Amino acid sequence: MIMQEKSTFEHGVDDALIRDLGAPLRNRLAWIIQEIPHFWEQSPYMHFTNHGSAHSERIYQQKLAQLAQELPNTERLSSDEVFIVSAAAWLYEIGMQSKHLEPTLDFKYQPGVPMTLDQLQEIRKNKHELSRRLIIASAHGDASLRLGITNADEYTHLIAQVCGWCSQEPLEEIPETLPLRGIDVRTRLMVALLRFADQLYIDGSRVNLDLLQAAPLPIVEKTRWWAYHYTQTLPIDKEGYIRFDYFIPLAHKELIRHIRALFERDFETSRNPAMLYLRKHGLRLSLDESPSIRFDQQDEFKQPMSSEMVSYLREKIKPKPPTIDTSVPPILGKETEERHLLVLDYENFILDLGLAGHFLSLAQIKTLFTKLLIEARKQFSGSINGLAVGHWERPDMRPIVRMLNDSVYDLLTVSTQARTAETLVQALKEQVQANNPPQHFLLVAPRQDMAPTIRPFLDRKHEVSAWISDAPDDIYQAIIHRSVKSLTSQLGLEPRSATPLDPEQRALLQAACILRIDRNMGSGIESLPFDKVYAILKEIDVVGQKADWWYLWLIQQEILLPIQVNENFTIKLNGEHPAVIEVQEKCKAILEALQSMTQSGQDLSRSQGSQGVPQDTLLETLTRLILFRSIGGEQERQEYLLQFLSILNDEGLLQCTTTSADHPVWYLNTSDIRVVKLNAPRYLPQLALGIDHFLVREGYPVMHEHSVARRLTPYVGERFADAVYRLALERQWVQRQEPREGQHHSGNNRVEVWLTSNHKDVSAVMLNRNIVLDTLYRKNGTQGVARDAFWSYVAANGRFTLTQAELDEWLGMFQRDGLLSITADQHNHEHDCLHFNNESRAVQRLLGRMHLCGVVLTLRIMGATHPDRKKNLKDAVERMASISTHGNKDLASWAIEYAKSIKLVEFSKQSTPEGGCDVLFLKRHNFVYQLDQREPKVCQDLRGLVARLSVRRSTDGWVARPEVLKEMETDSCFGLTQGEYEYWINQAVRRRVLDRRTDRIQGRAPQNYLRVLSSGV
Repeated sequence: MIMQEKSTFEHGVDDALIRDLGAPLRNRLAWIIQEIPHFWEQSPYMHFTNHGSAHSERIYQQKLAQLAQELPNTERLSSDEVFIVSAAAWLYEIGMQSKHLEPTLDFKYQPGVPMTLDQLQEIRKNKHELSRRLIIASAHGDASLRLGITNADEYTHLIAQVCGWCSQEPLEEIPETLPLRGIDVRTRLMVALLRFADQLYIDGSRVNLDLLQAAPLPIVEKTRWWAYHYTQTLPIDKEGYIRFDYFIPLAHKELIRHIRALFERDFETSRNPAMLYLRKHGLRLSLDESPSIRFDQQDEFKQPMSSEMVSYLREKIKPKPPTIDTSVPPILGKETEERHLLVLDYENFILDLGLAGHFLSLAQIKTLFTKLLIEARKQFSGSINGLAVGHWERPDMRPIVRMLNDSVYDLLTVSTQARTAETLVQALKEQVQANNPPQHFLLVAPRQDMAPTIRPFLDRKHEVSAWISDAPDDIYQAIIHRSVKSLTSQLGLEPRSATPLDPEQRALLQAACILRIDRNMGSGIESLPFDKVYAILKEIDVVGQKADWWYLWLIQQEILLPIQVNENFTIKLNGEHPAVIEVQEKCKAILEALQSMTQSGQDLSRSQGSQGVPQDTLLETLTRLILFRSIGGEQERQEYLLQFLSILNDEGLLQCTTTSADHPVWYLNTSDIRVVKLNAPRYLPQLALGIDHFLVREGYPVMHEHSVARRLTPYVGERFADAVYRLALERQWVQRQEPREGQHHSGNNRVEVWLTSNHKDVSAVMLNRNIVLDTLYRKNGTQGVARDAFWSYVAANGRFTLTQAELDEWLGMFQRDGLLSITADQHNHEHDCLHFNNESRAVQRLLGRMHLCGVVLTLRIMGATHPDRKKNLKDAVERMASISTHGNKDLASWAIEYAKSIKLVEFSKQSTPEGGCDVLFLKRHNFVYQLDQREPKVCQDLRGLVARLSVRRSTDGWVARPEVLKEMETDSCFGLTQGEYEYWINQAVRRRVLDRRTDRIQGRAPQNYLRVLSSGV
């Protein structure tokens, strides 16, 4: 798929036509083209004709652009006219999917209620007016339409008018000109161009045959639309002739002149006002009376008409008079004539030419298709049939399919997951076994993996020849060497005009493609649309105009994998491909090496810029890495690395500056998400802590996305905040939610963000933080606690996973958050004194949250679970202290206060003889619901844990409660805090899953034991 001139993947417009547009108009047009696919994605109606961005693109690039450029110089469109008619080409059919039907129509759109055929036909009849109204509505602020129309100015008004005049209204009733910024623009000419472009778009892709077949249309309409399936208009030739191409089922051969009459009579000047008007403006337009006619031999590609349609054509449509027969007759074969089959592997053909340095345009490729057949006819006597093999169902192949049809090739389709060689060999075997098989096969650009299967054909005395690449190691040189010719020589392609793509350069360019696609596959994206991948490749400077070749190359190498789900095609990067793995490993190795050389222990999140590394020093380090040792000698290795560094620079991963002494210096781009990933184990926990501390301190359940970067800056640094957030989304540490439908209009259009609390890595961060805070609270004392002593306390906890350096960094964060203060020891850092700030609201809420289960347990025991059963706050604090916090009323009070902040409990005032008091009750809250949902499983897990512990002891199954608590710490299913463990033990006892015993010995603290009951509820 080589498309240098015009590509179906370039959702832009014809460069030659818009080249004189100023930047403002060009940008406006680009925005319309970018946004309009979103409108078509919402299509609520099922029409039997196809509409959408692809339809508009064909109208513009294949029809309108050619008409506009063929106008004589004196009639050429001005920049304003080019912009208006180009925009109209993308918008004039949107009325077909308008939800704003009133007041144009007397019925309205109702979601989920299908339209009747009559209603759909009314929409079709009035689509021009519906389109006009949609454009005006979009210009006046209806952002839901997503048409790319942002300005309600004179340009927009004229675009809407031109679309509205794409109707059956007589052309002469349309104003000849209208003013635009004080200058007249030719409205009638623009409308005539767009109307005629629409008329010229006759093609099978315009009709959905399944829907058409089911539609109860009048026979006159159904027959004409069905005939689109057989008909195509070819590009207008340089003399202005409009030529038709017919590809008709063999069963309808006698109807060809009737079908021609259906279409060609509309292009007689006397019948076509738009055509007549354009001729007056200097366009040479005439109907070519010698169309191309082909017949589908076995009705494999073209579905025959119904008997009713056939009868209508015969009885009601007067046939065209006979002309000189230019049709391609059915290939029935003659026993006396030698048959040759030219087999073209299209994708390999394009790739071989590219490797030889020939990167061709669509027009050049089409010429080569014909040239292949001509050259074959020169060299072989008898009939030459062309068979082109390829993945013809893929959307990127559609323009090639049309060109091959024009060049009279039969098509052999390879399914998405099948291999071309296997499909082709099977087809050739069927050819050999046919009644009149070809005596000779001419293979054009055959694949290397097909070579072993050629020998059986030679053994059967079938003549096989090949036109192959100039590569000296081509396997076909050995297999059929006497009948092998150079493909480029046969096509007359001069080697002097091309620079072959050497393997080393190809590997580097391939690496650039892999890195760019990999970057766009972030944030959980598994695959991308075909056109998106093509656009990504086209953005790469070193690939640029060769993007279409590289696209095919990456697919053939299986670096990119096409995916087909029903009718939808996407592309994914093959992460298991050795080339992908190698590029990713090399990239990572370079980034890590540069980071280790620049970091030098500095806190990058606090520094304003990372330290650079001189190029010579960097190369000296990289050449020693094992990944690069296999690349030639020292000089070759350095040259390769410089090119790879240049690719990373283009990718935005690295930055290079030159000093005054003309010495290049390399820097990491520390704001790029892929560089941030190197420090993910450091940055993501800081993000989690930053979000959690903000939400707890402020009492919010979520934060808004627009404020995330600002809130995270104190934790990860301003330059990293956005990249770290994107990385957290990609790795699902955080979740986001767009406003629900209807909230946009209420002014609530903010995206909500929150931590993924059940993510195992987030849970690990929260557990480490809880251990730190709980230990600080217990060990703080009146004089604080020394840093080294504190480390020994937390390190003794089996679930604590931070290193001492990580703990020191966290303590610094906690100091900035006001959770603690640090008195520095001037002589020994480890003797710094840590003072826990118990007065901080954030500290109180964080500690209180650890005992939230205790609040639920206490209020349930007290019966305070309904507004009618409120309990005194003071009593609740005292009861909770005795049940859950080991007598600590502060913790109980903080836990209840935190429960109030998240609306787990509800407070109110109650009058008493003493003057009044606060009362509260437990609400039906999601936290309570989740606890109750988890309870059966957690209690059974706890039963299993106690059972395992009891096996090791001869104590009648009794296990000391502290031992159970210690084991619970090792399993995240029991939660993260001591308060949760105590809650689940209580619930297991209540359910009679466990039994509890307390031994009281005078002078000693009570000893608690647990054991498994034989049955539980």
